Amino acid sequence: MGKREKVQYRLDTGTVKSLSEEEKAAVLRAADELIGMGGRSMLTKILNGRLPMLIFSEKGWEIERDTYAEELCQKMRREVEKGHFRTIHEMKDVNHLVVFDVLEKIRADGDEAFLPMLEKWKKTEVRKVRERIGDVEKTIERGDRGPVFSWLKAQKGDAARLARLVEYAVREAYPKYYSKAVVDFFCILHSRERIKAETGAGHVWQLFCDGRLAGTGSHDGNHIKGVYVLPKEQGRGFGGYIMERLEQGIRKNSDRAVLDASAPAESFYERRGYRVLRREILSIGNAEFTYPIMEKIF
Repeated sequence: MGKREKVQYRLDTGTVKSLSEEEKAAVLRAADELIGMGGRSMLTKILNGRLPMLIFSEKGWEIERDTYAEELCQKMRREVEKGHFRTIHEMKDVNHLVVFDVLEKIRADGDEAFLPMLEKWKKTEVRKVRERIGDVEKTIERGDRGPVFSWLKAQKGDAARLARLVEYAVREAYPKYYSKAVVDFFCILHSRERIKAETGAGHVWQLFCDGRLAGTGSHDGNHIKGVYVLPKEQGRGFGGYIMERLEQGIRKNSDRAVLDASAPAESFYERRGYRVLRREILSIGNAEFTYPIMEKIF
């Protein structure tokens, strides 16, 4: 059979210049349905080059991930009100990042009506999901009325939004202390690709408050790095919470923690018992900056 001739086409947007957030979410939701419904036949056609591949951009996936999680959460709530739990049997086919987002939304809701559903759901899931469900159950059972914190290991799919969090925090705070070249360097240092590589090694953690991402941090052995909190969430003790959890992990295998401190954070680490071992100088193009290597003995 001869090679098929490609069909030329041109998309005409007509008078549409932009889409609302609701319209974007609807388009992405429909795309996700198509991806899920394609099956083996469509996959074969895509692999043979007979169909274009439909994939999400990073930003598109972030929108779809939250939209889908909210849709599932609302569906579960309606089922809870009616006393039946059909959706939990569909969750094994749902992306785990979406599943975890659904659980964080249920945790933030804090409604005890979810408990029978969660207990039944837990019996059908793999270990990681069972553990997360159990954690949500404990939070709801305690009836916490203050902020609900979740300390979760980051997955590769979380890298894009963690990189955005870090860049936002860096560009808000660092220009008061460093030149633009240095600020850009820190953003590159914590790029999506670098964070993705570290999540693959299991080093990166993320802090959620009431189901919303608030901060991140990591440790490789006894070396703490990448501790950042969203600017709007600073001053609420989140940085201290992140440090405490990272230090807990380090204490299992070491009697000390070390870190490279930025100028904005040096006093924060001093208050937590870190002392300066030495100061290093790093050159970035025509700029250079000094930063302290700090240590804390447990």
